[in-house]
Parts: sequence; C-alpha cells; structure tokens
Amino acid sequence: MKKALFVLFLLITQAGKSQVLIDSDPVSNYTGSEESYSGSIELYIAQSFSNTSSCTLASCQFYLSKSGSPTGIIYAYVYAHSGTYGSTSIPSGSALATSNAVDISTLSTSMQTIALTFSGVNQIWLSASTKYVLVVAYAGGNYNNRLNVGADWTTKGGSGNFSYSADGLTWSPYSGEDILFYVYGKLPGPTSISKVNSVTQATISKINGVTNATLTKINGIANQ
Repeated sequence: MKKALFVLFLLITQAGKSQVLIDSDPVSNYTGSEESYSGSIELYIAQSFSNTSSCTLASCQFYLSKSGSPTGIIYAYVYAHSGTYGSTSIPSGSALATSNAVDISTLSTSMQTIALTFSGVNQIWLSASTKYVLVVAYAGGNYNNRLNVGADWTTKGGSGNFSYSADGLTWSPYSGEDILFYVYGKLPGPTSISKVNSVTQATISKINGVTNATLTKINGIANQ
C-alpha cells in the first residue's frame, strides 16, 4: 500500500482591510447648515471629493442633526463627477453606490458626526486620481421636521465644492461652500495561499477591482 505523506503549511495573508481616509472637510470647520426634507430645493445635498489611490468604498460621515420630529430614512450616495472640480462640480448620471439606511429619528437635535456605511455591491471600486461626488438626502418630513447637514461657509476645507438638487436630476453647484464630510475606503492588497511541500500554490490579487488568480500545481498537472 502506497502511503503519501504531506507536510502542509497553509499561509493566508489578507491585506487592505483597514479603512483609510480618502478626503474630508472636518467638523472643526462648522459654520452653518443646509436643510434636507421633502419639497426642499436642497433635498439632495452634495459634495465633490478627490480619490488619490485606488480603493474600495467603505463608509462616509456627515455632521448631522434633526429639527422637530422627522421620521424616515437618510441615505448617502456616491456619483460620478461632472463639471470643473472645486467650482462647478455636480453629480453625473445615476448613483454608483447607495449606503445602508440610517433612521432619522435616532438623530439628536444637536449636531453630531453620523456614519453611513456601504456594503455588498455598494462597496464599489474607486479609481485612482478620480473625482467623485458624495450625496446625503432625506426624502421625508417638512421644514419643521427636517435633516440639518453641517456646512463650511468660510474655510472651504475640502478640495471640491457643494451642490444641491430638488429631484436628484438637475443640480446647482456653489463654489463658495463645502459640506462637512469624511469618506473612507479600503486599500487593495493581495491574498496569497501557499501549500508548502504539497500540491497547490495560489496567488489571488485584485487589480483595478477585478480578481486575478494564478494557480500552480507543484510537481502536478495544471498550471493556470
């Protein structure tokens, strides 16, 4: 009887899981707020941002509060960019990603940093050296029961600019203001799996959001 003995060492290395800040205008620059509610010309409140390194979209934060007793859901969106960055930036086309929902009733009437996360297919690949637009919206309530979105009216601490829309289709840019925001991503990193003194060695890496796999059978049949 033939006996095969293998000494198996399995090494799994996963990189690129920590969230990194892509762009921001910090809450220390707070000077006022914009209002989002049903029927408002600013139902959709947007801020353009610049992505330096290729990464996966992870989450964002806005400086938010509620007025009155609004009910319903807040969402964040990421759009492609159109216009001149920093002056006439506006969202282009349909949203590329939609965040998980945040219940507006859970907000305080005092301004707080609120996180909105992206999951599943909404963790889109953000290309390097590319501009995008981050949007926050609350499609319920009224002026007395609304979402307040913190803004920077003086410092202009972000590199992009503010824009707004009543319907998410027609946008008005304003170069003299930024929305307070943080947007985070996950940097890519290879995952490698090695079987030493065994059969299979695999290297899996994400290149521009697409998985590239190389499989080698050592002293075996297939090389892929």
